[in-house]
Amino acid sequence: MTHEELENYFRNKLGWGWGYQAREVFGFLCEASEACKGGVILDAGAGHQRYKPFFQDCLYIAQEHPEAGKQNKGIKEYDILCDVRSIPLRNECIDIILSTVSFEHMEYPQEFVNEAFRVLKPGGSLWLQAPCVYNEHEVPYDFQRVTRYGLMRHFRHAGFNSYWVKPNSSSTETGIFALKFGIQEDSRRLNAAIYVKIITKVLLKLTDCYLRILKKVFDRGPFEDTTMPICWISCATKTGKLAPTNRGNMDAKEFVKTNALGQ
Repeated sequence: MTHEELENYFRNKLGWGWGYQAREVFGFLCEASEACKGGVILDAGAGHQRYKPFFQDCLYIAQEHPEAGKQNKGIKEYDILCDVRSIPLRNECIDIILSTVSFEHMEYPQEFVNEAFRVLKPGGSLWLQAPCVYNEHEVPYDFQRVTRYGLMRHFRHAGFNSYWVKPNSSSTETGIFALKFGIQEDSRRLNAAIYVKIITKVLLKLTDCYLRILKKVFDRGPFEDTTMPICWISCATKTGKLAPTNRGNMDAKEFVKTNALGQ
């Protein structure tokens, strides 16, 4: 795909639109793609592999969890089925690890970051998007939300000494998202007379109009010091110089077999 085709895929097929948050995430994925060009990427918690088209110049390896992914979400396509606490690949064989909104579904997140550090080559990097303010989802496999400093602690404890963490939305956008979700969720629970339901529907429309005005006035996108984003985007890089990957004509299955632990 060209850059324009990727943007259209992201905006329309994936349904992101093109607001501030969408543009931040799109840029994040493009940066990760550029960093991995010609190399090997492990998508940890790949799900339905929505972001695979960004990595067409890489050897893309999809990992899923046997319970949270295969059973709970019905994922059928993957290259590695494992708990990310124990990735069945040898040390220092991966150029880039991508984790997009799967961090909250990892019961032991520090152990995943430790494993990421182990399988990454020197100079390799972990590109991670994790929610800060978001409703429970994919239950019961939803275990935590993380702060900027929580992510930096995970990176530091794993051995990364170069990393950055950025917000992907403004606090205004987060607040509007949370309020709209809260009203919609709680209004569904009201077992009320028909006239109350009509009033509720009218109030929801008025509230939506009011929130649109607030967003227009206050929302200028995320700043470096935004403290309440919907998600964080981050990158942690392992010390060293990333050597070119000589993967020949191997596909994902062959790469996993060749680089399995113990080989």
